Amino acid sequence: KINQIVSPSKDKLSPASFVCLGLPKQVTDEDMNTSLFILESIFQQAKKSNKNHAMGIAAFPYSTQPDLDKYSSGKSNLPELQETLRQAGVTDDSIKMYGPVLEYSQKERIDLVAAGIETPDAATVVRKGLQSVDPANRERYVADTTGFIETTSDPKFKLYTDRSLIKEVDSNNVGNAYAELILVHEAAATAVAQYAVRKRNAVVALLAPVQDVRYLSGINGRIPRVFGFLNPEALSNEGTVTEND
Repeated sequence: KINQIVSPSKDKLSPASFVCLGLPKQVTDEDMNTSLFILESIFQQAKKSNKNHAMGIAAFPYSTQPDLDKYSSGKSNLPELQETLRQAGVTDDSIKMYGPVLEYSQKERIDLVAAGIETPDAATVVRKGLQSVDPANRERYVADTTGFIETTSDPKFKLYTDRSLIKEVDSNNVGNAYAELILVHEAAATAVAQYAVRKRNAVVALLAPVQDVRYLSGINGRIPRVFGFLNPEALSNEGTVTEND
């Protein structure tokens, strides 16, 4: 089953719309077909409205962005991109799973956004904590440092942690596993928000594990805050986020 979570900036003064598609842990061919159907509908409407449009993929590390750009422009083929993704630490299962989506994106000339943290950084957080991540990389993942910190003290975030995050972490290493998840969420939100700031009047669809967009303190809930930080003129807030199953 695909859970679709739509987080548009609906006000006419706001120059971006965001859609998060949550994929289950065990993705079937039917799941991917449903995802493609939803994406086609989103991007067809975007084209009719002459909007910039992109597909973010949380499984692809930031460092693969130049390769995604090359592929999107037709300057490389799918096997070449897949090998690059493999070298960047993307799992074979993810590479295979996203094959049809990547083919569709190149055919329709849809921009791709790498929205994942680097594999070594993920390992570093789990072993040593967030403070041990390379500062330059951490700065790339977390544009809105103050908002990132304040989010964790919000009562609504504690509710989210109790209902969702705690289910995903290693009980033997709760602190660092928890830190990895919130960094993953913030990095994905930052990546798609930055695209929307660069490409005004944009529609960005993000593909991510469903547990990362299950409630409004996951990736989907962070996007309006980060986008608003990067683009203060935009009208972007949590009230613009809606959810559909």
